[in-house]
Amino acid sequence: MYNNNEYQPSPNFVSKTMRRIHAYESSRKSLLARVGIYNLLQRYALALGGALFGILNATRVF
Repeated sequence: MYNNNEYQPSPNFVSKTMRRIHAYESSRKSLLARVGIYNLLQRYALALGGALFGILNATRVF
């Protein structure tokens, strides 16, 4: 059986992990960039469409 008292973590474990996470997050594209929505007008149109869709579905329930 493994004795937990023998375990010694690396002294720079947190800093190495945070650097790797930062590098990963920096290299990732945003959702809007992946979908190809760069224009502000397109974003507002999608938000308005979603709001109208939600309102229409809510009125159908009541």
